[in-house]
Amino acid sequence: MTRKRKTSGRKSSATGHLNPDRQQARIPPHLDSLIGERLRRRRVMQGLSQEQLARKLGVNFQQIQKYERGATQIGAARLYRLSDALDTPISYFFAPTGNEDEPGVAAGGDALHAQLSERRTIELIRAFGRIDDEEISRCIVELVRGMAGDLSRRKSRGQAVKRP
Repeated sequence: MTRKRKTSGRKSSATGHLNPDRQQARIPPHLDSLIGERLRRRRVMQGLSQEQLARKLGVNFQQIQKYERGATQIGAARLYRLSDALDTPISYFFAPTGNEDEPGVAAGGDALHAQLSERRTIELIRAFGRIDDEEISRCIVELVRGMAGDLSRRKSRGQAVKRP
């Protein structure tokens, strides 16, 4: 009796063709990238380096890099372990975005979500959260609003805006 060899649905190096058994149930090619982007955002939100997360999972940091770039698919068991290590439900990686073309799949998040996952934004929020004085907090918010408004006005007039 001959056993049928299981394939991953990826291109065969010999023929360059996709496995016909998987072509119909093909996963969107960008899904791995979307999950990887969510993984990176959550890792940054948790304040973990790739190396720290890799140690929690028992893999090397290069593997985490591959996951975050979407270069390597994340299996179900590994995704479960990642969600546990990042203290988030698995559904976080597949959260609906309101994009009807991709129901149940994160489309990379909106601009606010992307901004909130930047390291400097997280550092700012953490530092701001340590300010106990209400008046100082209010002054900082007004200062930032004023600076942001000034930058917007300069951009609209075509003036150069330097970022630190």
